[in-house]
Amino acid sequence: MKKSQGLSIVFAIIMIALFSVFAFLYPIPHTTNFWLGYFFEIVAVVYLAINVWGISKSDDSKVRFLGMPTVLVAWIYVFIQTGVSLLLMLKYDFSTNIAIIIEVGCAVLFFVFGVLAYQGGKTIKKVDDKTEEKTDYIKSLLVEVEMLKSEDAEIIKRIDSLYENVRFSDPVSHSELKDLEDQIKKEVKSLTYSINNKEDFIKKCDTIDDLLKRRNVETKKMKGKDDVPEKEDGKGGLKIVVITLISIGVIVLAVVLAVFVFAPASKYKDACQRYEDKDYLNALIEFEELGNYKDSLEKSSELRRLLIAQYAKENSNIESGDNEVRNNIINQLMKLLKDSNIIVNNEDGTVTISSDILFSKNSARLSDESKTVLKAAIPVYMSVVLSDDYVNYISEIDTLGHTDTQGTYELNMDLSKKRAEAVKDFILSDEMGLNDNQLSKIKNLLVTEGLAYTKPVYLVDNQGNVTDEIDMDKSRRVEIRFKLK
Repeated sequence: MKKSQGLSIVFAIIMIALFSVFAFLYPIPHTTNFWLGYFFEIVAVVYLAINVWGISKSDDSKVRFLGMPTVLVAWIYVFIQTGVSLLLMLKYDFSTNIAIIIEVGCAVLFFVFGVLAYQGGKTIKKVDDKTEEKTDYIKSLLVEVEMLKSEDAEIIKRIDSLYENVRFSDPVSHSELKDLEDQIKKEVKSLTYSINNKEDFIKKCDTIDDLLKRRNVETKKMKGKDDVPEKEDGKGGLKIVVITLISIGVIVLAVVLAVFVFAPASKYKDACQRYEDKDYLNALIEFEELGNYKDSLEKSSELRRLLIAQYAKENSNIESGDNEVRNNIINQLMKLLKDSNIIVNNEDGTVTISSDILFSKNSARLSDESKTVLKAAIPVYMSVVLSDDYVNYISEIDTLGHTDTQGTYELNMDLSKKRAEAVKDFILSDEMGLNDNQLSKIKNLLVTEGLAYTKPVYLVDNQGNVTDEIDMDKSRRVEIRFKLK
């Protein structure tokens, strides 16, 4: 294996590795569209590597140069395919059927362009080779004449004269002069056998001179006239193209059917069974991974509602503990935090901070503004909950992350956990400014939990009635909630 060929393989592996790192570390759902984009990205990179391998295996610089258009087509395909793959991976609700049409169409289109570029390069090389063949005719005659050796002065003089006549003949040949050129070449070769017969040798040289003059005249007549190429069987190249296209088509079709038809069908069946078994969470995750396959989007929407209802039922019981203590804590929190951006629930004392205040969209990094809000509110909250009057009643302090219902459950669960952890980490940081006594108490009490969209906030109508419609803005929040022993 040549060094350039090895580099092409290493290059392909690096590209696939980098794309895979992004695909599997970035928090995006692995839907059918994800795998569709990922698979065809691999196809594009392998296609590029094969083309680079093809031109690098030759030592002929002309072959490498003529192969560059094929590599350029492959590079364009890689760049376009990368964009399409990222679109499908990030826009998980994109139509799977349209995505398949785009991906397969793009692959076939660029493969055809690649074949055309390859055939174009072969044609140019064939023309160049033919041109070299035409100009090589005179060179070959000169070599034959140079090989003639004699000690006779007259023969030597005649050889030199013949050499000059050949040298200054028209260097370009033509297919219609083939018989004449073959005759000249035959006469030149026969001089070797007449070198010892001066009369016969000179006579043959005169014949060759006449033939060369005739050739020069005929060559001038051929100027501007298209040369008729040698007949060749064109079926061989066509067969290669047809077989290659059919092979690629069959492979792509087989992969598409296996990965994007049979696999989703199997997953859909499994998700439906989980739905029937009331395993709502796992059924939801599988339907969300299926994207818009069949009625997966409708099923996902219904399962979100069922999951929310199930969570509400499981957490409907009033907390245990001393109600008087709870009410006292709530009253103090409401009094002290009434002028802040913090909402205190008058029933369970849960403190709510909007995620729009704390975080940028799809981010778990606290902004400078959010830190200011937390530094103003958290010390007040902790001064009440961790006071000597109440700290012995507290079992834990929960930091709860919530999201709206946009996006998949897994993505939202990951985001809600990270946001809850971010708030907890900031509370325990030196920047928050809690004293050592408070920190020693809170470290064993502070717990984080991500709830994704299982506990949304609903819109309230003009009459103050709670509706069935989710308030997306208010649902994106972080809550801090104390629990009593």
